[in-house]
Amino acid sequence: MKNLFIFGDSYSVSWEQSIERSINYNSNPHKEYSDWFGKKPTHFSDIIKDKFNIDKVYNYSIGASDNYQILESIGKHIENIKDSDYVIIGWSATHRFRFVDEHNGKLKWIRINPTSTSPILELNEGEKDYLFSQVAKRDSDITLDELINWHNFLKKSLPKNTLFWSPFVYPKSNLPFQMFSIEKENNATITLETNGEIEDGHLGNDGMIIAGNWMIKNMNKLI
Repeated sequence: MKNLFIFGDSYSVSWEQSIERSINYNSNPHKEYSDWFGKKPTHFSDIIKDKFNIDKVYNYSIGASDNYQILESIGKHIENIKDSDYVIIGWSATHRFRFVDEHNGKLKWIRINPTSTSPILELNEGEKDYLFSQVAKRDSDITLDELINWHNFLKKSLPKNTLFWSPFVYPKSNLPFQMFSIEKENNATITLETNGEIEDGHLGNDGMIIAGNWMIKNMNKLI
């Protein structure tokens, strides 16, 4: 029995979870896109599942995740991953991070993300300026080197059929994981596929098919 485990952010998240999250955040481009498309769009896992005769897909991706959250999720589920399984890890942007703060009497992880910072975070202007200055500083070699170290450790710990990838732009080239350039693909984003009718830079049905076939090509090199 072969399973597929997926970890990542909104570029890897399932359509069901993506639509649910967009509704909860009073912003529903993925729900709007799904209605526009007329049926459930393809996810790259559908293509990979068929290609490698996968029995079950476990997608633990969460939209807006930082790499710390992705790494934590891998740690939670690594005991369930067998040598015969396939794993896809989609690294996020290095400028995303998190810290611990109290909310309603409980300590919680607070995500800092230029586009979707945790709504429970209440900051004065000085605190906002400091945190978002950290965002700018984190797009740097030092945080990328940290990510590469995690990658090297996980590569030794996970099955050989593990694909590490990212759609983000980093300050270095020649990285040890595969880079998927959304800008170079025709109709890869929801915006392009809908001719601008729906503004969203994430992968639509066409983009997911392109990404799935690209992943298969790179996963074949691992076998």
